[in-house]
Parts: sequence; C-alpha cells; structure tokens
Amino acid sequence: MNTDPRQELGLVIDPKTGELIGRHPDDMSEEELRALGHGPDLPLDCIRAFCRTCSNGSVAEIRKCTRTTCPLWSYRMGKRPAVWRRSDLGAAARAARNTKIQVPAEQAAGAIRAPS
Repeated sequence: MNTDPRQELGLVIDPKTGELIGRHPDDMSEEELRALGHGPDLPLDCIRAFCRTCSNGSVAEIRKCTRTTCPLWSYRMGKRPAVWRRSDLGAAARAARNTKIQVPAEQAAGAIRAPS
C-alpha cells in the first residue's frame, strides 16, 4: 500500500529524482485505469476528447480551430483527413511499411566485397 498521499491517481515518486511522475499505463491494472476514467478508447476518440478540452468543451470551436501547428489539428474532427483515407494512398502507405530491403544471402554473409 502506498504511504505517500502523492502516490494516488496513477502517480509515483521517481526513485532517482524524488519527483512525482505518472505511472506507465502498461504497469497498471484495468481496474486502476478505469478508476482514473480511462478505457480502451480508439486513438482518434482520445484526440477528439483532447481537442474538446482545449476548446473549453465547445464542439463548434473544435471545427474552427486555428492552431494549425498543433500535431493533432488534422485529426481534430475525430477521423483521418479524407486525403489519407483514399484507398490508393492507404495501400501505398501499407506497402511502404511492409517493404523490406532485400539483401542477397552472399552479401549478408559477407561473401560479396566492394570492388577495390
């Protein structure tokens, strides 16, 4: 049981620095996460909720948001931008992620040497 009252709500004392830090979610049980109000939300739902907080709860202000340098700005509507939802772009992105550089077995084994 935690004896330091600051260790509530998913917080711990960093043993190296003594500062109060948030626990890693992977080190918490489902019950602990739910007690903090967290659930298995989709990332876009979390982004939308953050935007709602930033806009003081106004959905209209989320739509009007002018903070275009915010890394979440293009996702503020709760979905990926249409240009990135197109199947051709999605397929290209998936292909790029799945492409591996093919190295001949001889080269991988060091049998092929660069010309001198």
